[in-house]
Amino acid sequence: MIEAKAYDISVDKIPTVFAKSVDKTMAIECRYIIASDGVNSTIRKKLLKQTPSRVLTYYADIPQKETKSCQFWFGDDISPKHYSWIFPHFQGIANMYLKL
Repeated sequence: MIEAKAYDISVDKIPTVFAKSVDKTMAIECRYIIASDGVNSTIRKKLLKQTPSRVLTYYADIPQKETKSCQFWFGDDISPKHYSWIFPHFQGIANMYLKL
């Protein structure tokens, strides 16, 4: 595992994330870039060159049966142009995130 912070991104031919760790700079080529860095996403700003005027999100702790896996939803059915998730937390509670 490498702990690094992305400082730039390119999607010309091969998606590439440029990142800095404590002792080196790296270019990481990938098939997909998942910008899971929050509402004020640095990755989104680099890709779209704009900031939305407003974003509505919903986060909640919800009761859930014990599970050991995360659930993700992609596509327009639940959260148009975004994704949603549920992460198991502890003692029958899960964290849910939905962006509208």
